[in-house]
Amino acid sequence: MTEKSVLPRGVFPALKARDVMTSPVVFLKADENMRQAASALRKPGGSGAPVRAGQDQPVGVLTTSDIARYERDRVGTAEQGSHPGDPRTLGSMESVSRQSGFHVEDEEDMVGEWMTPKVFSVKTESSLSEVLEEMLRRRIHRVFVKTGKHGKLSGVITTFDLLRVLRSGLLSRARSGAAR
Repeated sequence: MTEKSVLPRGVFPALKARDVMTSPVVFLKADENMRQAASALRKPGGSGAPVRAGQDQPVGVLTTSDIARYERDRVGTAEQGSHPGDPRTLGSMESVSRQSGFHVEDEEDMVGEWMTPKVFSVKTESSLSEVLEEMLRRRIHRVFVKTGKHGKLSGVITTFDLLRVLRSGLLSRARSGAAR
């Protein structure tokens, strides 16, 4: 059975990954602690970032979902007798965190331990349809864009980037329809 293309023929035909991507890419380091990574991802558009070990190619991705898992599994159970699903525990942890900067962290709390160890990417010349198909097939919210022969990461496309493109296309169609 052949899969049907996500976009009907002729919808955004000329758009390529390079036209939709956000750049530059902000990288995290595998040996960076989770507090530093969470701070870096708090910036606008910071829902995830590729992780490098040294200056090499990316070895994974750390997302806000990974940070939430870290907070639930590691920090949420750090108090004696706490249970990660207990709302009273989570509320008190948030309160303590805000008031005194309390955060349980030890040598094991590095980005490399909590990241998702896969980096999915497309080429800058990939069509918008290919980008959408890749994201849907893999069930991911971001795909990185590689440039050149050596595959250097030059951008990222998130579901928000795709929504902006869709909105732009819908507004354009509405304007052209109203002008008739």
